[in-house]
Amino acid sequence: MFIARTIFHPATGATSELRMVLGGLLEGHIAAQLAVRSTLTQRIWGPLPELRISRWYDSLADFEAVFRADQPNPPVAAQLKGLLAVAPGSDIDEVLVPAAEGPDPAYLVRFEYHPAQGHLQALRQALEERVRAAQAAGRRAGLSMRVSGGPALLSLQLLFQDLDALEQARAQTLQDAAAQEFSRSVGEHLARPADTPHIYRVLARVG
Repeated sequence: MFIARTIFHPATGATSELRMVLGGLLEGHIAAQLAVRSTLTQRIWGPLPELRISRWYDSLADFEAVFRADQPNPPVAAQLKGLLAVAPGSDIDEVLVPAAEGPDPAYLVRFEYHPAQGHLQALRQALEERVRAAQAAGRRAGLSMRVSGGPALLSLQLLFQDLDALEQARAQTLQDAAAQEFSRSVGEHLARPADTPHIYRVLARVG
């Protein structure tokens, strides 16, 4: 499975209006029975406001069909005019370990890891083991790898119903010897220190 993301940075004062416009764009690929699921998320902390539309596809062939069918949409372009600080960005991830199914999450926490040269496979293996351990402990964890749209990147995601659950999970992790050992050992595979996690509010989900 693959996740295609479009990343939007709203202009100053335009976040609420941009959020409404993007919310109206989620239905199209689901209705065409090509995307499995679409979500709209908003990063709630960070250097710049950020909204993302993410669409899940069973294969790159499904994504290609959407790409071929997409036509310029003047009404949407007109709606976005003046709402963006910069042109939208995009990337594609391959899902390596899917998160368990469950209730629609309210928050997605994303940890990003940039592999050092020649360390991609070792980092992937270490993260897969970490995700499996988190799943065995009852957490809704997943792992994906960017395959287009920028440098190699592995992303570990955790899904939560509220920020209290996130805070409890963080407190448990700080007391977890295996988690602390993972943080120490994974450093040798990284091109740079891992970022603090990005926390996204899930605003809408279709599919």
